Amino acid sequence: MTKVHFINVLRVVLLFLSILIVQPSMAQTRTVKKATKKQEKVEEQQKKDDEKARQKGIKEHYERQSDYTKGQMKQSGKNSKKFNSESKDGFFKNWINMRKHKSEAIKRSRNRRR
Repeated sequence: MTKVHFINVLRVVLLFLSILIVQPSMAQTRTVKKATKKQEKVEEQQKKDDEKARQKGIKEHYERQSDYTKGQMKQSGKNSKKFNSESKDGFFKNWINMRKHKSEAIKRSRNRRR
């Protein structure tokens, strides 16, 4: 056997040994992944339970109020939805509308001059 063949055989043997060494560590990472997934599921379930409890508390708070207060709360919610939705149009939509109105105003002023 020549020196080159011996080196190639040695490389193959080392490759197989490295695969055997790496294989158990890969299995360990799978178990770690499973454990982290399980932990994430538990955390997600905890978040869902917290949100349900919060919604239940809000509903109970609303039910404890008098009829007059309920009406005020309802009206306040409508007003806040109205004002918040108006501001969510976005910059470009407002900018385009502004430009549109501005150009219409310019056209009207030009017509007045004639």
